Amino acid sequence: MARRSGADLAEQARQAHQALLDQGTYGSLVTGQLLRIDLRTGGVGLINAGHPWPWLLREGHLHRVTPEIDPPFGTPLPHPHRVQSRQLQPGDRLILVTDGMLERNAIAEELPALIEGTRDLHPRDTVHVLTQAVGVLHDDATVVCLDWRGTRD
Repeated sequence: MARRSGADLAEQARQAHQALLDQGTYGSLVTGQLLRIDLRTGGVGLINAGHPWPWLLREGHLHRVTPEIDPPFGTPLPHPHRVQSRQLQPGDRLILVTDGMLERNAIAEELPALIEGTRDLHPRDTVHVLTQAVGVLHDDATVVCLDWRGTRD
């Protein structure tokens, strides 16, 4: 609702957090990441609420995107969730995974090589390869793959 009404990332995070607190169920917490990408510049606003760090494939090299991690939504906060900035460059591939993708220790260790091996695939095919690699799990295993090609001037 907050996103659709035009709220910025900080307000979206605040509302998500408050909604879980309003549920009043002890132990209700949700990890997550909120991103807003400026399609004119490739600037990224990012909130990380207890979620695994994203991966960035840039110029053939894989890097961890290591924002500060705030507590999950629905847990006590020492401060509001922080909006952090990053900059995408043309040719970048950003990959976000849920903790379910890291459930099996083996896949957690294999994930960097798997991601690097998908550099020439369409984002849809990349998601398919990565999710198939984890097999059957008891938790969600979600992958988001975004290719940034830059802007058309």
